[in-house]
Amino acid sequence: MTAPQRAQIGDHYLDSGPLFCLGGSQVLADLFDAHFLPRSKVVGAVVAEVAHNANLVLPPVGPHRKRGVKQAARVVQGRYKQLIAAAEVVPTPEPVLLGAMKTELQTRALATLPPGTSLHPLKNDGEAESVFWAKSTTAEVIANDADAHFLAAKHGVTSSSFVEVARHLVKAQKTVKHKAIYRELAALSSRDIFPGEHLYSELDLV
Repeated sequence: MTAPQRAQIGDHYLDSGPLFCLGGSQVLADLFDAHFLPRSKVVGAVVAEVAHNANLVLPPVGPHRKRGVKQAARVVQGRYKQLIAAAEVVPTPEPVLLGAMKTELQTRALATLPPGTSLHPLKNDGEAESVFWAKSTTAEVIANDADAHFLAAKHGVTSSSFVEVARHLVKAQKTVKHKAIYRELAALSSRDIFPGEHLYSELDLV
């Protein structure tokens, strides 16, 4: 059994991964909006990543590992228009600390890049900007990327995965049971939308 790591989720910045989880599950999105949306913010690079995935050109039929993400990104654009419109914009010139964060994450990503592949131009910018703004405003980061958690810890910023959010949703309400929330997370994983942790049963949420 895994209880939430802390008493509550405070003001926070959402990375693209958790947003795709919300876009991929109306049940989880409804619960999240009721309990945590008023404390949510996003950054410009995350908005750009959502737009990029919403506009992916995929084969019209047949399975594709990005199809679930594309559909979720489009839902996010429609459901969270107000959140997106209020996205934090990077000052000009770019702060030195933010530039250093981007460079560090890019270096880490390149170190694990499979041969013959290249980094996506937006890779890690959302994580870096989220951690930068969270550090600047004493907020938290909700992300599903291991590098984001590494960077957050290095800079003294609290971070959580979307699964941790789900654990809080289990405790915050009684209408949707933990088994149903587990099924929603499992359905996300089956569509290649990673919720931030590998779950093996509904007991991982309580």
